Amino acid sequence: MIKSTTALLFSIFLVGSISGQAAITGTIRTFTGLPVKNVHISLRDSVGHLLGEALSQDGNFDMSVAEGGDYTLIFDKNDNVLNGVSVFDLVLIAKHILGIDPVTNFYYFYAMDVNASNSISTIDIIYIRRLVLSVVHEFPAGSWNFVEELSDPEMPFNEVIHLNSIPVNVQLGETKTVSVIGIKMGDVNGSTTGE
Repeated sequence: MIKSTTALLFSIFLVGSISGQAAITGTIRTFTGLPVKNVHISLRDSVGHLLGEALSQDGNFDMSVAEGGDYTLIFDKNDNVLNGVSVFDLVLIAKHILGIDPVTNFYYFYAMDVNASNSISTIDIIYIRRLVLSVVHEFPAGSWNFVEELSDPEMPFNEVIHLNSIPVNVQLGETKTVSVIGIKMGDVNGSTTGE
């Protein structure tokens, strides 16, 4: 069952409802706190079977599951690739590469890696420049990526990163909260509108 809800932080609440069921509701936000709109969310069981889908039209969603167990929430959004991306982001990446103003926050660091190489280089600057000039229309890393909110996003960090998927273990009658951050690729200064 899919419903729309309203909330401002992306948190997934697992709430026991009628016997043998739990509800999964939440919102998706950027690392600057804005709701991320139009994210496709799918719920899969431990063997990968699709159990439900939702579209967070305003950054909100909810689902229900029939029983306790291991589930995975998968997030996908690959539109508005230019949203939040500008020449200023190129300047910030160049300052990071040159060591003038190194980025120490994981979310900002990850937003710079538009070619999905797990490093920041002039290649990322070239991809962003080509996108701003309309030479290309997408990044190799996609337009948006989603990670579980880190307890401390300052680097170095030692947390396991689940890119675009959040594993959730639900026991009947249990309530869990999982926070997720949407990272707009190429938007190093956090200027995206969440569209």
